[in-house]
Amino acid sequence: MKTTPPPASTGVQTAQNRKIGTVLQFLGKGIGFTGAIVVVVGGVLPWMQLTVFNIPLAFPGMVTLWGAVAVGLAVLSLSWGRGVPWLWVAVGIACGVIGQSVAQTVGRDVVRYKLQVEQQLASVNSRLAQAAIPPLEPFPAIGTAKDHLGPGPVWVFWGGVVLTMGGMSQIVGGRLQRTCGNCGTTWAIGRTPLSYCPQCGTPLSEQSHCAMCRQPLSKSDRFCANCGTQALRNG
Repeated sequence: MKTTPPPASTGVQTAQNRKIGTVLQFLGKGIGFTGAIVVVVGGVLPWMQLTVFNIPLAFPGMVTLWGAVAVGLAVLSLSWGRGVPWLWVAVGIACGVIGQSVAQTVGRDVVRYKLQVEQQLASVNSRLAQAAIPPLEPFPAIGTAKDHLGPGPVWVFWGGVVLTMGGMSQIVGGRLQRTCGNCGTTWAIGRTPLSYCPQCGTPLSEQSHCAMCRQPLSKSDRFCANCGTQALRNG
């Protein structure tokens, strides 16, 4: 049974899909790279800060377990994730979770630590007071949880969000590049770049082709030079 191939004009939508997909992949790489750099910067910035005996102390994320994990994942995504967008998505989600979790807990942990130290020094200070000796006060004030939170966790969180967006942009772009605009068929990533849709035969570029035999048409052709079918232009 002879089937009639789709008109050549149906290839325009597919060509547009491929262009949009290329743009999304290009933007995704830039966005993902930026997100990974932001995570690394967040690992270098302070995650915890406090003042002990009037000496301000700041602890960067890289000296903590989760800070080192976040930076390691970001470096991994920069090294191996360019061709594996799903890795960027996974790393971005992990960094986002780490940043949010640390932002919610590190300040409370410092406040709890200060309170414990104050309680342990209470008996010592009472004895010092009896001897008219100034009490030991390592901290000027207990403060709030927000007072002890550095900018690092916030940077890691938003870097993870941006990295995830970059990976998703690449995934969507790659799928558009492999999707027929006529029938919606999506073919495997590893297939050689195709000239026609394997499902419906739609041309996958804006090059005008004969609707019957699929031979390329020149701009001046009114009829196909191969089979004589009247030329139908893309667009």
